[in-house]
Amino acid sequence: MTARPALDDVRHMPVRDLIALPTEQLVWLRREARVARETAARLERWLDGIARIQGGA
Repeated sequence: MTARPALDDVRHMPVRDLIALPTEQLVWLRREARVARETAARLERWLDGIARIQGGA
């Protein structure tokens, strides 16, 4: 079994290597990217709320 690239690895991979990945790995990476985006958005909303409480936003 080939090692699955981590989401952070993808930004440094050549496109030809990404194209060569099996479909299931691409699906997994897309899911990981979506989860990371949703997590970042949740954190941003939380920090915005803290800033509003402090009166700085």
